[in-house]
Amino acid sequence: MRRRPRQRWPKEGAFAASNSCLTVQGAHQVWFGTGGPGGARVFHSTDAGQTWTVSKTPIRNDGASAGIFSLAFSDTKRGIALGGDYNKAAETTGVVALTSDGGKTWIEPSSPRIYYVAPDGRKLKREVASHPAVSART
Repeated sequence: MRRRPRQRWPKEGAFAASNSCLTVQGAHQVWFGTGGPGGARVFHSTDAGQTWTVSKTPIRNDGASAGIFSLAFSDTKRGIALGGDYNKAAETTGVVALTSDGGKTWIEPSSPRIYYVAPDGRKLKREVASHPAVSART
């Protein structure tokens, strides 16, 4: 569904501390991830933020400290969302989601694998590599 986001989403926000919850491709493609009890969702714009689509993800969102922390796309279709609950760092369920359609749909991988992230996602690669559920090569 394409719509303009409301000013405030109840019980939902973005995690700014990682500096990677927002990513862009080219001049018009923008994605950002959210968290909190209101949802772990990805917002996507193809027109530089004029309009947005919103997609649910399998990333956990069962508390204020849970949700999507980082997003990266290797192109306009293939992306990865990383998150969880920063107060429950040892838990590995609902911490990784993948998309192959630009963020319209997201799946949780069935088992840990090696993930290659966008070339400009060096910081995200380090975060992936340090997460207990996932390993990555930089």
